[in-house]
Amino acid sequence: MGLFAGEGLIPYETREVHLGKRDLLMVASDGLGDIRNRSGEFFQDSQLRPTPTELSGRDVDSFLEHLVRSATTFSGGQPLLDDITVVAVTRT
Repeated sequence: MGLFAGEGLIPYETREVHLGKRDLLMVASDGLGDIRNRSGEFFQDSQLRPTPTELSGRDVDSFLEHLVRSATTFSGGQPLLDDITVVAVTRT
């Protein structure tokens, strides 16, 4: 999640988001989806989509702990190919 100077770069898309009470907004770098398991499969949407539903109503710390645990379990100890940044915000 960085900004790079230079020509020919694709501009970032911006949106306004209104969080309701107990909503959670998660933004992650592409490194999260680049996690691979021993079979070479990526930790992509199919692994990420259940997480918010499973953790509905929990606090941000629980959400992030579960996400990291899920990614670590999925990787089976494989080395990371990219850095990972996750930002989670909730409204109480």
